[in-house]
Amino acid sequence: MEGRAGRAQPTSARTVTTIRVGYRPFVPISAIVFGALVLLATILLFPGGVLFTAGMVAGMVGVVMGVLQLTTPYFDYDPARDTITISPGFGMKRQFGAAMGGRLHLAGDRIMCVLPDGRTRRVPVSATWANEQEWQAVLAVVSQRTAGGPATR
Repeated sequence: MEGRAGRAQPTSARTVTTIRVGYRPFVPISAIVFGALVLLATILLFPGGVLFTAGMVAGMVGVVMGVLQLTTPYFDYDPARDTITISPGFGMKRQFGAAMGGRLHLAGDRIMCVLPDGRTRRVPVSATWANEQEWQAVLAVVSQRTAGGPATR
């Protein structure tokens, strides 16, 4: 994988490849276009007052969210640690897999996390939002682990 996927991060003993999965390009571009249209309509139709303020805020939120989605990954998958990290910005960070004491596996086309007590939890990532090639790369590694391939811990 080129681009976001395959960025090497050094560790104490070896180099680990992290697969960065970006958003499907349609999603952030749609948010930017929609936000810009709301801004334009607000300026043209509501030159003052409460509707002007609300429209400006809504339009700016759309544009900012779109730009953030273009510049940040949807999630990172670290095969060596068997961990998915979701960092939507604003200082929040969620980790699934070995970081929770569990392990990742596939159930159809969904990524699940089996916790140490045996409970199963769905990892909140979806092919709908993810860049298709990067999503397929993650599924290939997770399915190899699920099937007990050479990547199994």
